[in-house]
Amino acid sequence: MRKDVGGGERVRVGTGRNMKERQEKLLDMYFKDWKVFIDTCSLLKEAAPTFWERARPYILKYNNPVIVPERVLHELQKIYRNAAGVYDPVDVRNAERCLSEFLPRYQQENLLEFRGEPVDREGHADNVFITQFTRHRMTYNLLLITQDADLGADIRNLVNQRSVQRGKKIHVRRIDGGGNLFPQDGKKPHTKRTDSARAQTDGDRRPHGGHEHTAGQRPAPQRTDSRSSAMTTARKTVVTAIADDPLPAAHIPIEGEIVFRLQNGVPERIRLGKEIGKGGEGRIYETGTPYVAKIYARDCLTVRRREKIRRMLSRSISYAGICWPCAELSNESGDFVGYLMPRAQGQSLQIAVFSPRRLQKFFPHWKKVDLVILCITILEKIKYLHDHDILIGDLNDQNILVVSATEVYFVDTDSYQIEGFPCPVGTPVYTAPEVQGQPFSSFLRTKGNEAFAIATLLFRIMLPGKTPYSQQGGNDLQENIARGDFSYPCGENSNRRAPDGPWRFIWSHLPRRAMKEPFYQTFRKGEAHYEECDRLDVNAWLANLREYKNLLTNGKYAEQDALSLEIFPNRYKHIEPNADAKSPQQTKTWGHSTPHTKSGAKQSKSPEKRPCRVCKSEVPVTQLDHGVCSLCRGEIYEWKQCRTCGSRFCITAAEHAFFVDKGLAQPENCRECREARKKERETWLTTPQQNTSSRTPVPQSDRAEESSSFETVAGIGIGLAIAYAVVHFLL
Repeated sequence: MRKDVGGGERVRVGTGRNMKERQEKLLDMYFKDWKVFIDTCSLLKEAAPTFWERARPYILKYNNPVIVPERVLHELQKIYRNAAGVYDPVDVRNAERCLSEFLPRYQQENLLEFRGEPVDREGHADNVFITQFTRHRMTYNLLLITQDADLGADIRNLVNQRSVQRGKKIHVRRIDGGGNLFPQDGKKPHTKRTDSARAQTDGDRRPHGGHEHTAGQRPAPQRTDSRSSAMTTARKTVVTAIADDPLPAAHIPIEGEIVFRLQNGVPERIRLGKEIGKGGEGRIYETGTPYVAKIYARDCLTVRRREKIRRMLSRSISYAGICWPCAELSNESGDFVGYLMPRAQGQSLQIAVFSPRRLQKFFPHWKKVDLVILCITILEKIKYLHDHDILIGDLNDQNILVVSATEVYFVDTDSYQIEGFPCPVGTPVYTAPEVQGQPFSSFLRTKGNEAFAIATLLFRIMLPGKTPYSQQGGNDLQENIARGDFSYPCGENSNRRAPDGPWRFIWSHLPRRAMKEPFYQTFRKGEAHYEECDRLDVNAWLANLREYKNLLTNGKYAEQDALSLEIFPNRYKHIEPNADAKSPQQTKTWGHSTPHTKSGAKQSKSPEKRPCRVCKSEVPVTQLDHGVCSLCRGEIYEWKQCRTCGSRFCITAAEHAFFVDKGLAQPENCRECREARKKERETWLTTPQQNTSSRTPVPQSDRAEESSSFETVAGIGIGLAIAYAVVHFLL
């Protein structure tokens, strides 16, 4: 009989001699070229010594010892001490044997090796395994031996994510009663001896090596038959009564100083390294480990913030790329000053993806499918949080860092909404219309509110950087959001104010069912998914994105129009008409139609290409406007201060090129002031001029310019006259 296990492996399950042979082949395979890790609960297994004896010849044969993270060793020491008396005596005895007998002997015989930084003792072992497997999954085949089904599911999820198409194998196995390696099937393992234990946690969030779910239990996803209630309600509906009063702090640590992490009530020293980031709330410091320290500014240290961090530490949140707090930090006086978290990598979406030019710089080989995979990667992390009743709240492009389409980091997680603790901040463009303008710290967001932010983020990734409510001659973005005035068309539905430039082309190449309709129905007032209770949740968007990915990878989209595979197509999508159409065969485009060349007919000559003035990319001359391609026209060339109203305004690359080509000086007034002056002049020209006293006054700025021009001409005339007089006198 064959059985599916994590990582796509299929193994035979049997007994007797066949079982022994298969175990030998399995051990030979794993220790030949895999990296093998073992968890605390498997080391405590009664049959663990049998496993070690069977694995010994293969470990020595390939000189490939089993890796035991330092955090696992720390957990064994904690179980052995059993200070709170919460562990089963059998587990305490097994921990003692591991520490005093088995592990020292296995280490001396080179059957295992301890690895990790001292900071790996933070939180629980799950974080260490997930971090290491995420880091090395592209380089090595990885095996985790654990009895914990939840940890196994998290590890298997690294390869079960549909956005991951590359990478090595990841397997998860457990030790059975006979010392054999058996695959985990995703079900809960047999009841362990520590099930009755209730850990007294202070930094540790689970007893028994972080695998028992008791006081800090990972909650199951809340299911409901009502979509409306699921989208509009949260587990808690009332903001916590914990006061947001200031916390005293004798000193705020800085670079080079010592902070303390609290572990089982015992402070452990960490020296703050180089400052690598700062913001309104505080500063981020290196620690010489895979973790970083966030130290709050003095005015951000409050009772509510401290209690929120402690509540977050009590929850079992372990997912690759989610930089969740893993330990509380204090100064030398014991005052709360911040927390420790996994280190993130990459550039923010705002920097790396939301600017067409920077997107081509950071990811020059990306196609549309890479953006789709990026969306799936982000959605899978959001789904994990939602399944654990955690809302991001302030979902925005600054708090998501991108390394690749499949490696993404969520930062600033201390602002997330958890239980009765609200997310106190928000970004207007991602804020749902029903909560626009409200003080975010005064209410709890719903999944329906967050669904709007999710749709907005996906839209801005699909149309890199463009907001859903931008439009031609449009009003303020927040006003457009409040009115539900979405301008991109869906079929015949359109207000015909979609922004000019490449955005129309990109929109036309999106699949209607998977992308256009969901976006239109979410952002356009009165449509199916506009209301808070009707918005698509993360699962629906995941299904749509996976459908879109399939269209891009199975060749169907390329058959219709190869430009649909590009991030920035330079024309509208071609749609073949019905075969029985009576009209001459044409290629239809969004708002246009052009003759379609029949098969075998002579193709028109490709247009000449020239480099863009800004990005230097070779593009057809038909796509250039004063030498600037469509992607660079909106890039800012220069910031200036208006001479009339004093406000700052920008000159775009397209405007700069226009003025240069026309031989004009760069404007000194903002667009609004220039338009106002233009209207005043038009009014003056069209008004009947009866006498000079009734003329419309010339604006002061125009007078200054006219006066300046007159003075210049007069000065030149006087200078010439003086020169002529001098020459005449000398002669």
